[in-house]
Amino acid sequence: MGLLGYTRVSPAMPHTGLQVSALAAAGVEPRDVFSDVTSTARRATNRAGMRRVLQTAEAGDTLVVWRIDCLGRSVVDVVNTVAMLRERGIQLRSLEDGIDPETTGGLLMLDLLVDLAEYERELVAERRSARARTTARQGGAKVGRPP
Repeated sequence: MGLLGYTRVSPAMPHTGLQVSALAAAGVEPRDVFSDVTSTARRATNRAGMRRVLQTAEAGDTLVVWRIDCLGRSVVDVVNTVAMLRERGIQLRSLEDGIDPETTGGLLMLDLLVDLAEYERELVAERRSARARTTARQGGAKVGRPP
C-alpha cells in the first residue's frame, strides 16, 4: 500500500521539477516517481514511464499525479487509464485537480469523466453508423427493413 508518482512533460518543456516537488510534498519518495517526456499524442499505455508504473503498482497502491492531464490529453485516454487502474485496485490521486477517489467529490469527478467518455464513444459510434448508412445508400444499397 504505497504511493507511486507519475509525471509527464512535453519535449518542448522537459522540466519535471514542479511536478516532482508536488509529488514529494504529497509523500511520494523520489525513487517511486516515474516520468515520461513525450508528446501528448501518445496513449498512456504506450509511454515507457507509465508502463513501468503499471508493472510496479500493486492492488492497494495509490498513483499520485500532479494534474489529471498527466494521464492523457483526451478524455477517453484519461478515462481508459483510470478504469484500468481501478480494475487493478490501484487508487488515483490528482493533486492540483483535487481528484481523490477516497473522497466523495473525487469519486464524483472520476464518475463524471467516465460518463463523459462513454457519451463521447456513443456519439462517435452514432456518427460512424450514420456515415456507413449514407455511404451505402449512395452506393445503391437498400438500407433498413424491407417495405
